[in-house]
Amino acid sequence: MVQIVCIQFSRGVYSMLGSVNPDSFDTLHSYSNTFQMPFVTPWFPEQLFDWLIGGWIGHLEDAED
Repeated sequence: MVQIVCIQFSRGVYSMLGSVNPDSFDTLHSYSNTFQMPFVTPWFPEQLFDWLIGGWIGHLEDAED
């Protein structure tokens, strides 16, 4: 996985988007934090934080109006 991520960085990728295996989530999340690169996935970890849930739900409710 390290080689894949490094290849993407060398191509000038600004963010990563896609599904991820739950076993790989922590690794990709760590790369994202280390290199300050946005990582967007529809999969959520089992432990959700209130501030994160509130942010997502707030945006979703606004979109419904």
